[in-house]
Amino acid sequence: MEGNMENKLPTNIPDTISNSIEGQKLCDVLNALLLPQASAIFATAYFNIDGFSLIKERLTKVSSFKLLLGREPSIQEHLMQSGTDTLIGENLRVDTEDSMGQRETPSLIKELVDFLERDTVEVRLYGPFLHGKAFIVENLPLLGAVAIQGSSNFTAAGLTREGELNSVLRQANAAKGISDWFDGYWNKSNDFKAQLIELFSDFTTKYSPFEIYIKALYEYFKDRFQMEAKVEGPSPIFLADFQHDGYLAARDIIDTYGGVMLADSVGLGK
Repeated sequence: MEGNMENKLPTNIPDTISNSIEGQKLCDVLNALLLPQASAIFATAYFNIDGFSLIKERLTKVSSFKLLLGREPSIQEHLMQSGTDTLIGENLRVDTEDSMGQRETPSLIKELVDFLERDTVEVRLYGPFLHGKAFIVENLPLLGAVAIQGSSNFTAAGLTREGELNSVLRQANAAKGISDWFDGYWNKSNDFKAQLIELFSDFTTKYSPFEIYIKALYEYFKDRFQMEAKVEGPSPIFLADFQHDGYLAARDIIDTYGGVMLADSVGLGK
């Protein structure tokens, strides 16, 4: 009986979703619509692992899934010189790092990666920016398709935070209009599935103690690798590489603390 209920379309789907009514938040509505025979199509300017956690039980059972990522207009336009994929990737990485303090996050990431690796899952990234958000569920009994469009991103906040506003479109022509809008951007987007899988896989990769130690050293000293000595005119002293590195480190310490102490074994050079 329970299996039959999973394939039955609910009748209490609201016309608008503001996340202000318990049981009718966007995550609740999506969980009700994401039937096993359905195809899910999401367009979002942002995505995070916590948003996935709210609907993963139903989303991972649908017949197919398309995720279109973009970005919202940002005051950090100077960062866009490196491209939308870099900016989206860095934002996702930082957001996921913040979630790593939660015990359930590593297993949640593993579930997401396993889901993304399916042949029935596609991910694309639209270049300039994508401010529109849409959640389309097709192949539903009786209705055929339901489209939800509004302000919510595919994030925990977008699916639950009060103050969002989304319209639920059940009329065939209205739902098709949203689908056509999605297809227009989808066809102009680039595949982003491998990059997204790689990004999240980094959080589940096991590293040896030596690799962790080397990474820690690099993070601590990386600013010094990029330092350049500011010397007026050519120097009459020729330094070995290790001496030059020591000189740069000493300059950095002087700038920070106002002084430095040098100690050296006899014969190694000052």
